[in-house]
Amino acid sequence: MVLPSVLKAWFHEARDSVIDEAVHVLGKCGLVVAATDTLYGLLADPFRDECVLKVYRVKERPLDKPLPLLASSIERVADVTGVSGWIKKLLEYLWPGPVTVILKVEKPVFSRYVSPSSMIGFRVPAAPLIRRIAEKNNGFVTGTSANLSGLEPPRKMFDAYKQLGRKVDLYIDQGPAPIGGPSAVIQIAGSGFKVIRRGVISIKTIEKYWRLAMRE
Repeated sequence: MVLPSVLKAWFHEARDSVIDEAVHVLGKCGLVVAATDTLYGLLADPFRDECVLKVYRVKERPLDKPLPLLASSIERVADVTGVSGWIKKLLEYLWPGPVTVILKVEKPVFSRYVSPSSMIGFRVPAAPLIRRIAEKNNGFVTGTSANLSGLEPPRKMFDAYKQLGRKVDLYIDQGPAPIGGPSAVIQIAGSGFKVIRRGVISIKTIEKYWRLAMRE
């Protein structure tokens, strides 16, 4: 088995050479590990079945457990979900940041293995490199944590390597992920939201942004 490549980059930089290499790997249906703002993530092309299935195999993740997606911008999320009004305003308050929002996709643009339904979790991370990689991959990459299912999500690249090893094609070492904990996960429900998973941002903070969005 070929050894994976390892590149180094500062978290707050987005060097073209690193981005281009990551996009090249994704284009070949390969897997990339890089730091989001929360933890290290396992990136793949979410538009092709064979690429998404690799994520499940490498993580030993059940196929019925949906994959979250990282987006380059709110606009790209709006393109595929049609969100507008107070919901889009809420996203503008929350992103970039550590909140995953489950939204309904208007048309089936992603692999059927991303989610068994039209509901998909999206996030725009406060990680310049990830956003640029996603931008060059039609706006999206998979955003699940770079660990084996059931084990500790990694804050450092080496911790991801210890779990996933040679099954990943490219590791980008950016030092410790700044936040070091999981994103909160919410789902829009009517004129409010429900909490699916608590994370590093408090529910009170999300409620504050929700109230601000509803006023505008």
